[in-house]
Amino acid sequence: MTSISTIFWISTVLIILSKIDETFSIHCSDVNNKQCTCFNSEDIEIQCPIKDSKVAIFISSANNINIQCMDNSLLDLKRIPDLSISDSTFLQLENCNINGNFTEIVEKFSVKNLSKLIVSFEGVNQNGAIQLNNNEIGHIPERVFNKLNSLSRLFLFDNNITSLSKDSFVGLENLKLLELSNRIRKIYLKLFAKNSFLENLRLASNPGVIIEDGAFNNLTHLKTIDLSLNNITEVSEDIFKYCKNLVSINLDQNLLRSLPVGVFRNLRKLSELNLSRNKLTALSANLFDKLQNLKKLDLSFNQLIRIEENLFGKLINLQRLDLHRNKISYIYLRAFEQMSRTITYMDISYNKWNNSYIFPEFSAFDPLVSIKELILNHNEFIDVPIMLAALNLEFLDLSYNKINSLEIHPYIQKQMYPLTIDLSNNLLENVNFILVEQNWIQNVNNTDETGKSTTIKLANNPIVCDCNMYDLARYNVRDIDLKNIVNLQLDGVFCANESKRIVDVKPQDIQCKVLEGCPNICGCNFEPFRKAMVVNCSFKELEAYPEFKFNTSEFAYNQTVLIIRGNNLTKEPYRINDSYDNITKLDLSQNLLSSVSWVPPRLVELNLSTNLYRNLDGGFVRKLKNTTTLINLYLKDNPLECTCKSLDFQKYLIQYYYKTYQSLPIAFIAVHYPSTIACYSSVFSILIALYYHYQTEIKIYLYAKNMCLWLATEKELDKDKIYDVFVSYVNQDEHFISEYLLPGLDRFDYPFKVCIHSRDWYPGEFIATHVIKSVTNSRRTFVVLSNHFLESDNEVKSYLKTNIYIKWGDRYFWTKFRYALPYYREFFYVPNSISLGIANLTM
Repeated sequence: MTSISTIFWISTVLIILSKIDETFSIHCSDVNNKQCTCFNSEDIEIQCPIKDSKVAIFISSANNINIQCMDNSLLDLKRIPDLSISDSTFLQLENCNINGNFTEIVEKFSVKNLSKLIVSFEGVNQNGAIQLNNNEIGHIPERVFNKLNSLSRLFLFDNNITSLSKDSFVGLENLKLLELSNRIRKIYLKLFAKNSFLENLRLASNPGVIIEDGAFNNLTHLKTIDLSLNNITEVSEDIFKYCKNLVSINLDQNLLRSLPVGVFRNLRKLSELNLSRNKLTALSANLFDKLQNLKKLDLSFNQLIRIEENLFGKLINLQRLDLHRNKISYIYLRAFEQMSRTITYMDISYNKWNNSYIFPEFSAFDPLVSIKELILNHNEFIDVPIMLAALNLEFLDLSYNKINSLEIHPYIQKQMYPLTIDLSNNLLENVNFILVEQNWIQNVNNTDETGKSTTIKLANNPIVCDCNMYDLARYNVRDIDLKNIVNLQLDGVFCANESKRIVDVKPQDIQCKVLEGCPNICGCNFEPFRKAMVVNCSFKELEAYPEFKFNTSEFAYNQTVLIIRGNNLTKEPYRINDSYDNITKLDLSQNLLSSVSWVPPRLVELNLSTNLYRNLDGGFVRKLKNTTTLINLYLKDNPLECTCKSLDFQKYLIQYYYKTYQSLPIAFIAVHYPSTIACYSSVFSILIALYYHYQTEIKIYLYAKNMCLWLATEKELDKDKIYDVFVSYVNQDEHFISEYLLPGLDRFDYPFKVCIHSRDWYPGEFIATHVIKSVTNSRRTFVVLSNHFLESDNEVKSYLKTNIYIKWGDRYFWTKFRYALPYYREFFYVPNSISLGIANLTM
């Protein structure tokens, strides 16, 4: 192959030299590299490495540099010695493959005044690429690539090329990729006439470039073209007429205000179209009609105002649509219908759209069954679009809109994927849980557990902590337990104009102010937690009972609380209207009432404290008895009298003491102290009588529980006696004594001294003498009254009537027996659970 010499002009460092001294500025002695050999001849010749040289460097007397690579090898700058030839203005490369740019070579020789760079492409691998980017190249000579007819890729970006001739790329018949991002001013008609197999063309970053009509006509194999960052103001309708194989067009960051209606008419294979960052204000209705295979369309950062009916009507395979940063205020209701089964990503953020139509139940998003990510932030939405068909939705961004309410029930369904809805920075005042329980039962309880949850972000919203927040408060305490099917992110969210956190608001804190039906002088609130209407007329100097009637359809209440505390009422309460039948709590305290004969039929609590009641007559007491709902009756601080006239009332108090215990005893003590003492004396007398009758049982129980041991204190009179107990029995019961009774006594915590005749009597004395001594020397005498004993004693019946006896087999036998034995103050008996496990003794 014939050697080709090509000149590249470096425009930014072009220097005109006045004179060049024809003396060497470098000698072999300056070459300090053990890997290279230097020869002094007509020119200085350096060969690297010494053995099997790959590079030869020739330096002429004029300091011109010629670098020759052997066998088309890669130029390895590490093998070349560092040389300072700063005066050189000429550099030639032959048969070298370069990995990098020419700047590195120039710096290797410390060249500062280079004006000519000569490159030979002889031996270049034509199936590969030539990278001449970042070299400050200012001009491409005609036919410079004439012999590279097999070259596939050419990179010329980031140079200073401003113009190209029609023959700049002659010879590159098989070129497939061309990078020309420079400062090119014009693309001529015939520039690519010999490059028909070009597939990828990048002409980006050529500000102000003019493209002649038909410049791309020969590029029938072109697949991608990048015309971004060119400040193009208009394109011809036929610019892509013959580029029928285009799959990607990038016109990003230009100055286009409109597009010809047929500019894309032949591009049926087009898959990606980027028109972002232009100045488009409107698009022709049929602009995209032929782009049935378009998958990605970017119209962001324009000035579009409306999306008309048929604009996207033929984009049946569109997957990604970007419309953000426009001025869109209207989108045709069915604009997205044709792409409904393919579109997965849509961004309409930073516009002026509110998604409002004549029929509010309809939305442009209704058909979107495949959408996964929908970005709608920074618009003017006032409602959350209901997207029941969007079962694949994973992220919905509605932040920075004007949404003022949120209904939860559409999200009470199990999703195929976890769904996140961002509603932060809106105008949300309440979260509506209407129909939540019904939807929960239908959509959750009757399905499996494979569904995913919905997370709703609510940060920076002015949620009002009023009546409308009741269900949200229930959600906080899991009274509405959605089992994480819906997860409201409320951390850091505060009540509007308050410092209280939303998560700290409890259902019982919620009150709703009611005006309609409320007496003018009173204050009325609906408490949803109790489902109660509260009418508060306290301390209003009322002399008559207030009238009220509320709208039951507006407030779901089932009881009324009437508070008339601290007024001047003298007349007993009565039924003003049917609203009084619903009263469950009536507070008449601190008035001037002295009689009462009527109570509401559903009354639960009646407060008559601090009035002038001396007695409640029998008729009223009977009504109280018949009022089965009454739980609390307050009579504190009334001058009640304990007389015969109040007998029915006293009986009622005794029978239903639990309804009045909180206030009644205090009232009696404060007002009628003598009567109170008498009442308490009667009660005390009854208690004394009960104790006298059951004192033994009481003492046994207290002693067994180590309680009030002073009631059962052993007198110290018998402290000098030898035995604690003398056990008297007949010989026939010897087995019972030795096998059961004595072992049982040994298990007590205190070591009792027991006297029995078989062990402690000495022979030689009369039995009667032994009995007298044993009884005298023992603190207790224990007689085993068996059938054998009864047969030997005719006076047993009299004995049983005058003495304590314990029946064997009694479940409390050992407890009673322990109590009957002596004990000492310094020792407290600790109850044990000994069970002798023996049957009743047959005597």
